[in-house]
Amino acid sequence: MAFGTAWKRLSPRQLNFAIQAFSLIAIFFEGYDQGVMGGVNASPRYVQEVAIGTPAGVVTNDVKQGGIVSIYYLGAIVGCFVGGWAADRIGRINGLFYAAFFALIGGALQAATQSADFILIARVVTGLGTGALVLLVGIKMLPDSPRFYASVGRLQEAKEVLVHIRGGLSPQVEQEFNEICVVAEESRPSSPVEFIKILLGMNRHKAPHLGRRAWLCIWLQIMASWTGITAVTAYSSFFCARLGTARSSKTVLLAV
Repeated sequence: MAFGTAWKRLSPRQLNFAIQAFSLIAIFFEGYDQGVMGGVNASPRYVQEVAIGTPAGVVTNDVKQGGIVSIYYLGAIVGCFVGGWAADRIGRINGLFYAAFFALIGGALQAATQSADFILIARVVTGLGTGALVLLVGIKMLPDSPRFYASVGRLQEAKEVLVHIRGGLSPQVEQEFNEICVVAEESRPSSPVEFIKILLGMNRHKAPHLGRRAWLCIWLQIMASWTGITAVTAYSSFFCARLGTARSSKTVLLAV
């Protein structure tokens, strides 16, 4: 049996567990990729290599340091727009696979940093994706979502995956499959242009409250960063030093 169909050997319970496990891995590394700079910022060799401070590790150029940290989110913004567009065309599994690939390449580039310009590019590349080597290899063992299969006309595969996940064919599963097919017929692949139209309220006649919901999600994400967790993950080592504590940044992050 091919690697891409290995999920067929799993029981419904095992398959559901695998799907949830790899979803959690992706979410976990999305946060880990952000927080890893907390330790890097305190490394004297790094501070000297990117020319933001003294050989002793004392940062003298806070603006440059902040730019290197925050440019990661530029890549993340691009990744959000491109990710949805790509997932509707190549599938959710392939979308995650390429996201993990970008994260792996970006991580390698950051580890090989030789200058500020070098790491700026590496941070943008890393921001495009999420994951680690585990996600890159393991995600291909899982099936794509029934909704994606239905959206591209692969109805038999959509039904096969849905039946396997639900543990067998039943009237409820049949109804769910029919609902997925109906939604797939009426939907169309997402695009950054359509999202911009939603934000600008240009599709009010189709969905009056869609723009308001989109802005609500955006501001909730912004407010989540305003709580300070992003600053703690990126600059925890400096906070510890200025507070006069000997605890490591990892201890602070775990406490948060």
